[in-house]
Amino acid sequence: MTPTESMIDLHSHFLPGIDDGSQSVEESLSMLTESKRQGVVTCVATPHCTLHRPDDLERFLMNRNEAFKKLKAAAAGSDIPEIFLGGEVYLDNNILKNYDGIERLCISGTDYILVELPRRRLDKKITELIFNLSVKGMKPILAHVERADGDELDEIGIWDLDIIFQVNAESFLNFSSRRRLKKIFAAGGKFVTGSDMHNTDTRPPCMLEARNVSKNKFPGLTDELFYINAGNILKTAHL
Repeated sequence: MTPTESMIDLHSHFLPGIDDGSQSVEESLSMLTESKRQGVVTCVATPHCTLHRPDDLERFLMNRNEAFKKLKAAAAGSDIPEIFLGGEVYLDNNILKNYDGIERLCISGTDYILVELPRRRLDKKITELIFNLSVKGMKPILAHVERADGDELDEIGIWDLDIIFQVNAESFLNFSSRRRLKKIFAAGGKFVTGSDMHNTDTRPPCMLEARNVSKNKFPGLTDELFYINAGNILKTAHL
């Protein structure tokens, strides 16, 4: 398998029993085995991270590491992708003001942090928070940007930020979401694809099918979307 035939998945929920993703080690291994079959060589675990109470950050990191230990022990000898650890950080409050050590949520060994927009009308406070993450030395990756209201993204100046934009693999698979992808790709910026897989049933891995569609609909971007840009992110890792 050549590098451009391989894929890197920067957004997934395969760690067992930590969020609304995989609920067992067995399911986790099934998800990862299928991802490897599809051509994913590296998969970043990004369980949901919502910070509301003073000890939420420490609790998240403890639970994430325990889930990873269980998976790693069960995966011995299995043919699964290389695993990096991170989180999908929900931006519903000022995480920089209220929590020390937020940089520990960055993808293993890197300065890149996956963040999720709040489920409310967006305002410029969100843009300011994402910008301030950059000021603090982190490099935000904005999760499944295609889900957000396009007019609101324009209003808050999201495209002016020097960040990475992540899109979900499933968005390549139907006409209406591909129209949305076409529009946001035209806005410029750097994009990566993630599976956002949660299970083997309703939200399974679909990176291969998405890449095949992308080769037809976005041929000039496909290698960047599925391998090159994510590869450049992980190359910065100091493990």
